[in-house]
Amino acid sequence: MGYFSTAFSLFAPIYALTAAALPTVIMRLTAQNAASGKFRNVRRIRRAGLFAACGLGLSGSVGILIIAKPFSTIIAGSPASLPAMIMIAPSLFFCSISAVYRGYYEGLSNMIPTAISQIIEAVVKSTAGIILALAFMPYGIAYAAAAAIAGLTISEFFGLMFMFLRTRFGSDGLSLAKLEISSPPQRKRVIIKTIMTESVPITIAALSMNLFPFIDMMTISGTINAIISNNSAFFLENFTYGTHGGEAIPDIGSFIYGSYTGITLPIFAIATSVTAMFAKSALPEITANCNSLKNCAQLLQSLRMLFKGTFMASLPICIGLAALANPILSLLYFSKPAEVAVSTTPLIVLGLGGISLISAGMLFSIFMAMGRSDLQIKLILIGAAIKISLNVLLIRIPHINVTGAAISTVTAYTVISIIGMGFLKKLLNHQKLKTARYIVQPLIFAVLCGGTAYICYYHAFTDRTDLLRLMMSTAAGALVYLTLTLIFNLRLLQHHEAFPVQPRKNVQIPHH
Repeated sequence: MGYFSTAFSLFAPIYALTAAALPTVIMRLTAQNAASGKFRNVRRIRRAGLFAACGLGLSGSVGILIIAKPFSTIIAGSPASLPAMIMIAPSLFFCSISAVYRGYYEGLSNMIPTAISQIIEAVVKSTAGIILALAFMPYGIAYAAAAAIAGLTISEFFGLMFMFLRTRFGSDGLSLAKLEISSPPQRKRVIIKTIMTESVPITIAALSMNLFPFIDMMTISGTINAIISNNSAFFLENFTYGTHGGEAIPDIGSFIYGSYTGITLPIFAIATSVTAMFAKSALPEITANCNSLKNCAQLLQSLRMLFKGTFMASLPICIGLAALANPILSLLYFSKPAEVAVSTTPLIVLGLGGISLISAGMLFSIFMAMGRSDLQIKLILIGAAIKISLNVLLIRIPHINVTGAAISTVTAYTVISIIGMGFLKKLLNHQKLKTARYIVQPLIFAVLCGGTAYICYYHAFTDRTDLLRLMMSTAAGALVYLTLTLIFNLRLLQHHEAFPVQPRKNVQIPHH
């Protein structure tokens, strides 16, 4: 896992620098031109985007190959991770081109090609990655990690092939009639220049998103190791290593950091991925509406539905993860009790504070769709200042240790969400979104859902096996949530309640 993660620590910033902005920019340009009836320009945007993606992706892949050896030896201090870095390099080229196809179809409000390509990637990645890792395990762990990443690269290639074939033999919904009545397209050079210009703030925003993981990397392990000498009895008592061969005290800091980043954060990402799903499906409509003054009512409607759908889907997951954190981690990592002991409390904190992380992620997506990614950068910098301060302060307390990183994350995103909502209100000329109604109701139902699951697991189904207890408790919580949500929405229908669609004045989105 160390070699695998080290390779990604090189891949992530280079991808953010070269290609991370492509899907958002292509989606926005496509949605804007399609809304304006410039369908020939829509097709030209796709071709220009592919041309730019080839250049950016190729330069990024070559950059990884050039930097890999000094990065693994000097910066990461892990020369054995070099094979994994070499194997991940081609995937950046494939990702870049796929990003253009996905942004194109998403700009046309067609999410199906993206969904299918991601399913193909997931299946190929898991299958090829495991098979190749097992095949190369006899040659050493470093080569097994490289083989696993080779499975990822292969999956990106298959995902790209699907998008290419889908475009070559499928339809994008632009009929000949639409193309014939459309105005002449812009020159490819002009479109490429527009893509590169609009990519700059999004690229900076993507790079800034790496600040939080970087702060954790720089503070967790080092801070814990620094306080171990004066608190060795506490760490030996609370972080038992009997199942790991009795590692020495100096290894505890790295072990705790690895457990937090390798178990806690990926499990909590289940909730944040739901946010990304709803945001991605809503962004084309938001982009199209915010560029047309006559569509200000539809813009408010789209934002309200985005808030409602995201909170309804995400909050029960967050509260559920907090309520059943230990059973879930113990089931998934049954052979790693020491890692579970480290990861449980931070997962509870992230779950309880998930509403802030969800809100912030949603606001970031909205600002990008509105062409105001500069606001995301400002918010991230504010949050980063809060996080690094609290990390240093809280992790130093032995009884808190790595949980301090989770607390600082929740605190930082809470501040980001509050300030971000102020920014959004200003962008909408202070028109009321009335988001409270979309937060309070699912939050109350999610708390009841999590409480039901907790009571069932620890008090009602204690005579069942651990797996059956967890399944039955989760089902009970889900039943409570779905029942309450259904009753509430039926009541709304009976009273003919609807969203207000008559704003006081036009919405003009100031572009940075």
